[in-house]
Amino acid sequence: MLFGKKEETGAVPVNMIIQLRQKGLSNEDIIRYLKSKGYSIESIRDAIAQADIKQQSVGAPASIPTPPPVPGATPDIEDEKIEKIERILEQIIDEKWKGVETRIREIEVMKSKVEARITVVEQKIRDIEARLDSFDKALMSRMEEYSQTMQDVNAEVKALEKVMGKLVPAMNENISELRDIVKKLKR
Repeated sequence: MLFGKKEETGAVPVNMIIQLRQKGLSNEDIIRYLKSKGYSIESIRDAIAQADIKQQSVGAPASIPTPPPVPGATPDIEDEKIEKIERILEQIIDEKWKGVETRIREIEVMKSKVEARITVVEQKIRDIEARLDSFDKALMSRMEEYSQTMQDVNAEVKALEKVMGKLVPAMNENISELRDIVKKLKR
């Protein structure tokens, strides 16, 4: 029985019925026993009928008078088989569980590696962001310096224009006077 579900095991061997009768089991006990083993009631009844025919053909009585069942005869067989099935199921479950545990450990290792890689990538992204911020600030600082320098140059050019604007007329006057003096001297 696997998880409470009996599997149909096919036709009941007629010899099994005869052997169970020889052990002293009644037809009712045989039916209960074989039903617990997964045989259908129809196949059990067919096998009992065939056993009756077989026993009659060899001259044996159709049904041997059954002494009272020996206490615990059928349950002992069933208990042994149940214990064996339980041991087999436990082994199967243990093997499957070990496989699951191994797979879980592999997944945990892989998860740790992925988390470590994610942490490294996140740190690199933070470093790049910091560098970009630093570059941005340096660029803005340079732009402000350039703008200030251009303003200073512009102010100096304007001041030079004013100075030149005052110097040129004065120089023109001086040049004119010098020409006049040179002309007078040449005469």
